[in-house]
Amino acid sequence: MRKPKLRIQFVNANAVPSAYLNIDREKRNIAEKLRLRDAAEVFDIPAARLSDVIEALRTNKPTVVHFSAHGSPLDEIILLNERDEPKPLPRDVLPELFELHRGNIRLVVLNACFSSKQAEAIKEFVDCVIGVSRTIPDADALRYAVQLYDALATGSSVQEAHNEGLLLLKAERLAEEQRPRLIFREGVNPAKVYLISESTTSDGTESRRSIEPDLEAHRNGLATRAVKHDWWDDPIPLSLVTGQQREVDARAALRNWLESSTPPHCIIVGEPGAGKTGLIWWIASLLAEQDGVVLVVPAARLRPVKDITLATLGRIADPSLEVNLQADDFRARRLFLLLDGLDELVGAESGGDRLAAELLVRALACIPNTSRVVATCRAPVFALIAPDFQHALSENSAPSDPVDPWDAAIARWTGNRKEQALIVRVEPVSRVNARAYLERNKIEQSLVDNATTSARLAPFLSSPFLLRLLSKALPRLMLNGPIALHEIYTTYVLVTLAREAPRHSDEELEAIIADLRHVACAPREAMKETSYIIAQRAGLVVRNGDLYEFPDYRLWEYFFASELMYQIIHYDSRVLSRLDLVGGYHINRVLVPMVVRAMEQQQQSASQLRVVSSSEYRRFIDITGWRKAMGYGRHPSMIRSGDGTAAATFSYTREDTYSVHEDVQHGNDVACAISWYDAALFALHTGGRLATSTEIRELDCSGDFLFWCIDWYAEPSSHLCVYDGKAKKIEGLNPDVRLARTALAIVG
Repeated sequence: MRKPKLRIQFVNANAVPSAYLNIDREKRNIAEKLRLRDAAEVFDIPAARLSDVIEALRTNKPTVVHFSAHGSPLDEIILLNERDEPKPLPRDVLPELFELHRGNIRLVVLNACFSSKQAEAIKEFVDCVIGVSRTIPDADALRYAVQLYDALATGSSVQEAHNEGLLLLKAERLAEEQRPRLIFREGVNPAKVYLISESTTSDGTESRRSIEPDLEAHRNGLATRAVKHDWWDDPIPLSLVTGQQREVDARAALRNWLESSTPPHCIIVGEPGAGKTGLIWWIASLLAEQDGVVLVVPAARLRPVKDITLATLGRIADPSLEVNLQADDFRARRLFLLLDGLDELVGAESGGDRLAAELLVRALACIPNTSRVVATCRAPVFALIAPDFQHALSENSAPSDPVDPWDAAIARWTGNRKEQALIVRVEPVSRVNARAYLERNKIEQSLVDNATTSARLAPFLSSPFLLRLLSKALPRLMLNGPIALHEIYTTYVLVTLAREAPRHSDEELEAIIADLRHVACAPREAMKETSYIIAQRAGLVVRNGDLYEFPDYRLWEYFFASELMYQIIHYDSRVLSRLDLVGGYHINRVLVPMVVRAMEQQQQSASQLRVVSSSEYRRFIDITGWRKAMGYGRHPSMIRSGDGTAAATFSYTREDTYSVHEDVQHGNDVACAISWYDAALFALHTGGRLATSTEIRELDCSGDFLFWCIDWYAEPSSHLCVYDGKAKKIEGLNPDVRLARTALAIVG
């Protein structure tokens, strides 16, 4: 059995005679040190041309590529052409070359030709890049390189080897700005990048060091994380409905699926707070007992990742995982990829479904074809991304869409192969199970009776997530009036913060909530440390590097909606203009009741129902500046009705920059082409409110308009009532939609 060796490819080019590089001496000293240790195979390209480099990388399959060459003022590496004349390489050539060898080449050393731009481009396709400055003395460059490769060849990590080389240079009192720099690809920890294995195969070929200790530690950590979830000690019984509309026990059905080999994948669809994440971790706890690799990946963590690989997925799932996972690790074991919250990939920004589909395809493309995938998603969003998700796992084409989103999700995902995935929908918690859960949590019996028989609380009892919030918030909730979704969140947040900071006043707790609202919109901006410590102990936020994250997506939606509300009532549309809340429907379910509460709390100076004219709405814009600087952002521009109905439209659009385009006519025509949020803010500004769907029927207005109302048409799909003045009937519309016909009438 041969000792494993480092494979180093030298690329040498003394292309500028006036600036001679002592390449031969450098290569000779490195090779001699490694030869004495019998620790490396060194390949050399003297007077290198690009064609020589391409051939050498293909043939020699090195782990390390070491450039000794000059750099141009344009940050180009200079090799030679066929006539041995200097040949600067355009900056995009080397990155594209290394992309062809992604996964094989782990380290690139740029000696005497280092440029930060070149290195940044290369590191997208290799783990690590070391740049050696042009200003470093030859003797110091040689001293560093010999120490670097000696350490790598004896099993040190890239970070350890780099640190040893720097230590020698520090002893020589070399200035810090002259020392080599180590940069690395996003998601890579150079302290865990090893370039040789600890064992070899019987035929002498290299193999990676055993990953069993790493996987055992990962499995133990997975089991520990699973039991920390609330559902572990006090699970709420859940039911699933399959594509055949059969209702089954959720955990029994998923256990049966795990024990079978078909279908290979499983999709768990449900409403926000339905218990999808709890089921993911329950599955993870079962799989942790098996001899496989289980990666629980919050899908939202894929958004900032530029290069999705198997190793990247491993690090997202478990930052402490000591090994870079590779496809060869799964020849004798199976990978289970648990993707939680596909809808969180989509987010609230325009075009999010396309970005989500692209990221999913890239993530699924890098896993072995023997893997099993479990994913969770909210139903309406899954209907959008299902075709691309299916295509990543199967080459079958999808049929045309049925009308119902649930049927659409199933049909588009499975195509003509029903065995491709088990698609199940999480059913609402039954009233009996909800009552039993509240009683187990020692809620006062009268409160339990009130909660489980109250029509006001009925919508919140069917969600495991909201049930857990209610178990903490119920004693402080005011049950003598209507209850909105955001009030349950607010009470829960105040209760949990007060538990961690019992001596804080309500004003101090509100200040912490304001900090949480702010980081929900700007997650990289600093939060007050005292606020963070209390919020972190309360389980409301965690810090991941310089990024603040919310442990549950619904908590983020609540704080995000709260910040939007704060901005809206201060006539600030900067964040709202960047969103597409037609897709982010659950944010509407939190935000709309906040706005409605604000309208209901105003003292009404009059109770007359009236249509708002365009000139009146124009004065509102001029006074407040609402939407004037930012327009409607990513929303499509709407025009006046096709039937020629006279109406003054406010058609704000976004091109390359935010701009406002307005019709010239602003008189007594009906103000239209406005969203529900515009209509509600106008009502707040004037001290009035929007009409209810009952009141609006008394409106006397000619013309083909849809007048916004204050009440829900269908809350689960985030549709508010609009009154069709021409057809004299109530319809439903998303509050972030603007049509040429959407108009404004207020009470006040």
